[in-house]
Amino acid sequence: MDEKELLKMLSSNRNEAYEYLYNNYYTPLVLFADHYVSNQEVAHDLVQETFIALLDVKTKFENLLHLKSYLYNSLRNKCLNHLRHEKIRQEFLQEALYQSDEFFEQKAIEEDVYSILVSAIERLSPQSKEVMLLALDGLSNGDIAEHLNLSIETVKSYKKSSKKKIADYLATREYPTFLLFMTLLELYQNI
Repeated sequence: MDEKELLKMLSSNRNEAYEYLYNNYYTPLVLFADHYVSNQEVAHDLVQETFIALLDVKTKFENLLHLKSYLYNSLRNKCLNHLRHEKIRQEFLQEALYQSDEFFEQKAIEEDVYSILVSAIERLSPQSKEVMLLALDGLSNGDIAEHLNLSIETVKSYKKSSKKKIADYLATREYPTFLLFMTLLELYQNI
């Protein structure tokens, strides 16, 4: 098929023109795309997208060079867009990995702090221990009082004396200062 015939058939939107282009330019375009993306499968997909986009082009190409230039430039742009997208995706995955490591560390610290706190609570009298465990579960003073059949003032008194005993217990242990701080922070936030 000569150049004029190809361009005429392409402007008439005839399938034979697209088949000719596909058969003659598919492999070189895949090699061109692979040079950018370094992935044969992605290169094939991008070339397919380029040919599909060609179906929607309403431009009449002046000559074969103009048509080839369109194909290669379109494919190059698709490759660059793919690389930008991959870069953003990789950055997102790196951030997600970093955050998951950070999340794991945070949860591990919380578990350690909670374990230390519970061991301190275990040393309290049975009534104080029960009040503090219910407070750690998020119950309000009123709910604890109702649950244990105590007055709200009694619950407050148990909590106040328990906090002092827990702080004294933690101060005598050789916990790292920051864990002690975290424990006390956790204790005072939840109780």
